[in-house]
Amino acid sequence: MPIHDASSTVSWSRPIASIGRLAARRRASAGWTLALIPFICLTAIFFVAPLVDFLERYGFHGDTWRSVLGSSGERSILMRTLVIALEVTLVSGVLAYFYVAALLRARGVVRALLIFAAVVPFFTSLLVRSYEREGW
Repeated sequence: MPIHDASSTVSWSRPIASIGRLAARRRASAGWTLALIPFICLTAIFFVAPLVDFLERYGFHGDTWRSVLGSSGERSILMRTLVIALEVTLVSGVLAYFYVAALLRARGVVRALLIFAAVVPFFTSLLVRSYEREGW
């Protein structure tokens, strides 16, 4: 009976291969984590910092919230605004899901047109802001 047969070699190679794949996954996840650092920094600079500055200046304390929510008119306006925001978010999410599904299935010219249709509003906004600065 030989000491090294083919079955023993195969059984030892599988754990080594899986360790290599695990290390590759860890390196990939570390890359994604590092890729999020600029996003987190920009969010902190352009969203969190102005929000903290606003709250420090105008001091939204308990008395302010009580006066805003104490009035039935202001409370109804706030609730209507929140409901509309939630509805728009849900409808946009559902439409985006189906749009992306269509985009992933499309090929050729149809795919190019779908991408063009998604990008054009950004260029329109840029164009309007450019003419606004120069004046009509």
